[in-house]
Amino acid sequence: MVSDEISARIRKARLASANLRHLWRRRDIRLPIKGRLYCAAVRSVLLYGSET
Repeated sequence: MVSDEISARIRKARLASANLRHLWRRRDIRLPIKGRLYCAAVRSVLLYGSET
């Protein structure tokens, strides 16, 4: 079912974000770098396999 697939993607993206929590809290990493990390590690997991 589609909603099950979406829920699984959201869970995986949350896990990816939680695994990077130590980086999100670091003050020596600038916000633009954190944004690039988010796009590469979290958003890509969330959107993997989406058609549109």
